[in-house]
Amino acid sequence: MVLFVMIAVGWWAAPTDRATALPAPGTTGDTEPYQFTATALPTGGLAAATALIIAGLIIGAVVVGRIFYSPSRKRR
Repeated sequence: MVLFVMIAVGWWAAPTDRATALPAPGTTGDTEPYQFTATALPTGGLAAATALIIAGLIIGAVVVGRIFYSPSRKRR
């Protein structure tokens, strides 16, 4: 269901005239198309952002595991 909603929103948000769409990065004659990629965050900020993302994934996996895959209790 979520996939269908995402497809519909993407279809709706796409430009109707393909000629006015922005060109892909690096196709406008740039000599270094990814020159700002490495400097968007300082190294410490990049490490902190990566650590937060990984921590969120681990916590999410723990929550899903506890809710859906926890062992059932024996009933007397």
